[in-house]
Amino acid sequence: MLYIGIACGFVLFLLMVLARPVPKILAYYIIIAIIGTSFILINNGLAAGKFYLPIVISSIGIALAIKRTINSNIKFHLYLSAFIFWVLVLFFFIYFTQYGNFDGAIAASRNHVSVNLILPSCYYVIARRFNGIGIPVHYPFIVVAISAMAVGTSGILVSLLIFIGYFLDKGIKIATFIFVCVVIAYFTIDWTHVLSLIDDDLLRKIIYKLEYGDIREDIVKVYIEKLDFLRLVIGAPLEQTSWNIVGRRGEVISSSNLHNSYLLLHVKIGILSFVFVFGLMVVLIKLIKKDILVFFLFLAIIVRASTDTIAFSHGYHEWALLLVLLYAVDSNNIDKVNLLVRGANLSRIKKGK
Repeated sequence: MLYIGIACGFVLFLLMVLARPVPKILAYYIIIAIIGTSFILINNGLAAGKFYLPIVISSIGIALAIKRTINSNIKFHLYLSAFIFWVLVLFFFIYFTQYGNFDGAIAASRNHVSVNLILPSCYYVIARRFNGIGIPVHYPFIVVAISAMAVGTSGILVSLLIFIGYFLDKGIKIATFIFVCVVIAYFTIDWTHVLSLIDDDLLRKIIYKLEYGDIREDIVKVYIEKLDFLRLVIGAPLEQTSWNIVGRRGEVISSSNLHNSYLLLHVKIGILSFVFVFGLMVVLIKLIKKDILVFFLFLAIIVRASTDTIAFSHGYHEWALLLVLLYAVDSNNIDKVNLLVRGANLSRIKKGK
C-alpha cells in the first residue's frame, strides 16, 4: 500500500508540475527535503533513508492535486472527504463495540487512533472551507468521543482543542453557552466514575501523570544531552535514537521510539528541522487571522506531534497537513470563509425574529 500511495502521489506531482509551477512555499519545502535527504543518507545509508524524499514528493502531489481541483470538482471532494472520514469513524465505533477497546485497532498503538482520525479529517474540513460550506456540529463531538475511547491523554487534549475551536468559530455567544454547559457538567458529573467506565487504565494514566509527570519530558532531556555539534547540524543515525530512563517508580524503561515528531524530524534532517518548525509557526499566524476552526485543528496536530512520532517527519498523512498549509497561504477563499460566518450569523438573526 505504501508503494501504491507513493506511485500515485508521484504521478499527481508530475501532472501538477507540468500544468504549472508549484507554489513558492512548496518549492521551499522541496529544497529542505532534498538537503535533508542528503543528511539522512549520510547518517543511515540508502536502506533507511530511501523513503523520506519519495513520501514528501508524493504528499505534495496529492495535496496540490486536491487544492487545484477542489473548486472545480466540488461534489467529488465533498463526497470523497466525507467517505474517508465516515469510514474511519464507523471502523473505530464498530471495533470498539465488538472488543471494548482499541488495543488492536491500529497496529502501531491505540494512542494513534486519534491521529488516524484527526489528520485525514483535515481533508474533510478543508474541502468544505475551500467551498464556503459549514462543518457539521457532529464533527467535534465525534473526534472527542473516539479520542476518549482510545484512552490516550494527549489525544483527548487535542480533540478538546478542536472542540473549542469549532464553537469559537460559531461565535462568542455560542462558545460562551457551550463553556457554561461544560462548567456545569464538570461540577455535576462524577468524572472519576465516567473515566473508569471508559477504561480503568485512562484514570490510572491521568493520576500517574499528574503525580509523577510525563516520561516524554525525560526523553527530550536525554536526547538533548546526547547532542554534539555534528548531530545538531546533520541529525543522527536512526539506530542511535534508543534511550534508557529510570521511571518515577524506579523501573527501567527502554525504547527507540522518541515519542516526539520534532525530535524524529531533527534526527532525520538536523538543523533544517528548526526552519521547518519556523514555517509551522508562520502557518499558524496566517490561520489565526483567517480561520479560527482550521487554526485550532492545525494547533491540535502540532501539539499532538510533540507527544508521538506521527507527523512532519515523513508520516503517511503528510498530504493532509500540506493541504492545510496550502489553505493557509491561499488568498482566494478568504471571502468564502467570511461569507460562511456572516451567513451563519444572519441565519441566527432570522431565527431570532
